[in-house]
Amino acid sequence: MVLFGVGALLVAGPAGAAKKTSLKLKVPGLTGGSVLAVGATGSTVKAGVKGGTVNLRVPRSRVSGTSLHLTDRTGKYRGPVVLSSTGGKAYLVLGKGAAQRKSLTLGAVKLSKGHASLKRKLPQGLLSTKAFAKAKKGVPIGAGRLGLQATPTSSRLLDSRALRAEGTIPGGTDPDRDGLPSNIDVDDNGNGILDNQDASQVPTADGIFAAMVLRPSDSGVNVNATGVTDAQIDANMLSDYGFSVTFFFSLPPDQGQATGAWVDCGALPYCNAESGTALVGGLSESSADLPRGTPWRDYRPFGAPNGLELIRGFAWAMGLAPKATSAQLSPGDLYNVNFQRPGGIEVTSVALPAYPVTVPAVRTVQTGGVSTNILYGDPNGPGTNDGTAIPLSPSGDVSMVYWRPQRRAIPGTGEEGFIDMGRLHYTASVGSLRLPGGPGGGLIQVPYQREFTCDAEGNAIFPDGPEGASFFGPADPSNDGPPNPADTRTYTTNLRSCLNQGVAAGAFPGLGSVPAGSVLNIAFTASGEQRRGGADRAALQLSFGL
Repeated sequence: MVLFGVGALLVAGPAGAAKKTSLKLKVPGLTGGSVLAVGATGSTVKAGVKGGTVNLRVPRSRVSGTSLHLTDRTGKYRGPVVLSSTGGKAYLVLGKGAAQRKSLTLGAVKLSKGHASLKRKLPQGLLSTKAFAKAKKGVPIGAGRLGLQATPTSSRLLDSRALRAEGTIPGGTDPDRDGLPSNIDVDDNGNGILDNQDASQVPTADGIFAAMVLRPSDSGVNVNATGVTDAQIDANMLSDYGFSVTFFFSLPPDQGQATGAWVDCGALPYCNAESGTALVGGLSESSADLPRGTPWRDYRPFGAPNGLELIRGFAWAMGLAPKATSAQLSPGDLYNVNFQRPGGIEVTSVALPAYPVTVPAVRTVQTGGVSTNILYGDPNGPGTNDGTAIPLSPSGDVSMVYWRPQRRAIPGTGEEGFIDMGRLHYTASVGSLRLPGGPGGGLIQVPYQREFTCDAEGNAIFPDGPEGASFFGPADPSNDGPPNPADTRTYTTNLRSCLNQGVAAGAFPGLGSVPAGSVLNIAFTASGEQRRGGADRAALQLSFGL
């Protein structure tokens, strides 16, 4: 999924008012929903359905290349609008003929599961006939399944690495011809692999990242380890520390800097303007003045709800605790990201991709020939806290047998329940270090400055170091699949060697060596493909005694 692509100026001031074309259509049965006109660059015009009708005012220079898409009354993606179809082709994109009109009446649409279609086909002279989607009985093959293909074919596969390197896949286009633009499609190249797990995607853009972090003492850690209920997953997602979402959008240098940014969530329960539950969490680069722990809807530095913060001098971002259940926060949730420019507001629509709802679960830890079984849901189980830290052998060798994390099935794809996530990168991320000498014989937290991970040889890998490309660890080559308790993998490293290298590199300022009796906390992490701003992560925290 291309999760960012700011394009045309959509709301201009009086001095820069551009000529616009009115796209009029009737949408009975979509009360409270919206219609999006998504341009080829990913720029978006949104209009709510009122009285069963909608009028979209699209800049005339952007009409050619625009496709129409629907959201339901809750703000979730409902599907594309088919303008015409014939044989195995569905036409969804307006052409140059439409761009010559001041007004274009499209007529009424018929709502179907996962898509809609005009009751009266649009003439070919108004269509972009080259930009067709493959279809079955007039239905685009990506409709009703968020674009995830079950059986890729060679005719749909693209060399997206080369295309993205050239910047030739704008967010509003449909490179795999499945009917969904790349800003919404969860499988841009049609190869049957979710984009945030697909190494061939190599996104040139940023997006939305999710992170789930749990400890063995938590319930609902992993389907294969203990079985999982919806209530357990929801409890983890609603907790103060378990689940977070990050919005991260950087603007291309040639487009200049926006002076403000915010997110229109429609009626989504966790981020609507009236009662959204999401709380501001911030990021490591966030300002000390950011009102952490307050409702995101009340963060309005630019006058609108759900403000984004400028970080790194070029990116608009926000870290959030959604405080939502997995039923409320689901793949296909649509966000309209607004950027304030001196000449007006630019908007792009992006969709929430699939995300992990559990974490990788370690079955056994072996160090120095001693094997320890990890217990789940036990507040005093091995590795859960300082008092139950797993003793690390003098040599420091560690071998962990683990299960992959899970995501929810994507409706319409034939998937059911939970799905083991494939093609993720696995590593041990060094977290906190606690030393003896605290009050009452307790431990003292050591200030932590630089994050690093441990490779299979026990080397410390820093994201900004010479081996930074290996920061997230090697990828599991297998695909997604149904949960299977017999399907385990093994991760090995040397924690003592890795920690000592990290200390020597200054990861813990002022610390020269690690005394006996210390406790090292690691996050055994499964990560998706890296993009600017981060990657999806699911992590199990474990404590080791040194």
